[in-house]
Amino acid sequence: MAAAVPGLRRSLVVGFGNELRGDDGLGPAVARALRENGSDRRAQVDVVDLPQLDISLVPRLAMVELAVFVDARDDQRDELVIRDRILPSGAPQTPAFSSHTLGIGQLLRAALDWYGSAPDCYLVAPKGYEFSIGDRLSSRAEGAVRAAVIEVEALVRGRVGESEPGRV
Repeated sequence: MAAAVPGLRRSLVVGFGNELRGDDGLGPAVARALRENGSDRRAQVDVVDLPQLDISLVPRLAMVELAVFVDARDDQRDELVIRDRILPSGAPQTPAFSSHTLGIGQLLRAALDWYGSAPDCYLVAPKGYEFSIGDRLSSRAEGAVRAAVIEVEALVRGRVGESEPGRV
C-alpha cells in the first residue's frame, strides 16, 4: 500500500456504472454530486465517472494514497450504503483481452505490480432498486446518492476506521 504523507490524503474517487440501466448509474451520480458540491476541490480529490472499470485507471491508482470506488448494488440487504475495504488480488496481473471482467482488486494488484504502489481502497456501494432500461435513477435511489456522498467524504477526510466495514 502507498506510504502516507503527513497532512495530505491525495485521493481518487471513481463512480462507475451504466447510466442507461436506471439505478446502475448510482456510481456516476455520486461522482457528479461530489463535483457539484465542491468536495473534489476542498479535499484534493480527483473524481471520475466511468461506465465500467478500465485498465487505464492503474497509473492513477499508483499515484494516490486513497481510492474510493462507488458502484450500485442490487441485493436484499436493508442498508442504504455499504462500505467495504478492498485489497489487491493475490495473483500478479497481466492485461486481459476484455475489461468486462476487470475487478477493483485486479486494478490494485496491477498498480502494485507495475508501479510498486497501490492505495488504501474502499468500495462504497449505495443500494439500487430499479435496474431496467432508462436514464433516470429511481426516486428511492436519490437518498442513496446523498448517503454515499457523505460516506465518500468521510473516507476522504479520514474520519472512518481503516478496517471496519461501514453500514449506513
